[in-house]
Amino acid sequence: MTAPLPSAELRARILAKTREAPSPTRAEVSKKRIPLALGALVPAIVVVALLGLGPKGRPVELAVLVSLGWAAVAMATTSLALGSRSPLGPSRPVLGLLAASAPILQLSISALGMALFPDTWSGILGPKNHATCMMLSAFMGAAPLGAMLFHLRGLDPVSPHVRGAALGATAGAWAGTGAMLVCPHHGAIHVLVGHVLPVVLFTLAGLVVGGRVLALQSRANAR
Repeated sequence: MTAPLPSAELRARILAKTREAPSPTRAEVSKKRIPLALGALVPAIVVVALLGLGPKGRPVELAVLVSLGWAAVAMATTSLALGSRSPLGPSRPVLGLLAASAPILQLSISALGMALFPDTWSGILGPKNHATCMMLSAFMGAAPLGAMLFHLRGLDPVSPHVRGAALGATAGAWAGTGAMLVCPHHGAIHVLVGHVLPVVLFTLAGLVVGGRVLALQSRANAR
């Protein structure tokens, strides 16, 4: 089953955009991506430098499982959200599935850790603990989301809202991974509120902001 062809109006808009701004070379794209990627890493580096890495009271095996599992989801979402051979970018179903599945997959990995280490999931923590990890996630995820939106601004002719949600899920997945690396807690409520909820919120933020920032526009309107 082949994907439906873009409408005549959409094809005309894409051709007009191409005439205004020819596609950059790979070297030009890499030159732009590298400083954005480095800037997006700064908040995570600051958090790790201040708080340090390690099990922090959790079983070592549990810490390794959840950290690597969350990182694997983040890497997969990055590949799907940013990698596509199509000039239109990833398809809408792929982006929608990515946005919906990222927090579910990361929650599932933590649930597996709770099942394997049942003594760790029932800890009672206060709102302060949840809020701390939410703020850490917000601090680490805002820069990656902003960098991706800036890099792809005005370039999505098909589904800017959905792609924005996918980018938000990607940023949230990486922020959640960073929080998992420095957080000493693994209680069920804490994981759900302090770690998974920020991924959902980043996805919603990307959905809202992406519709405005990513939508295809002419050079005149972009100024």
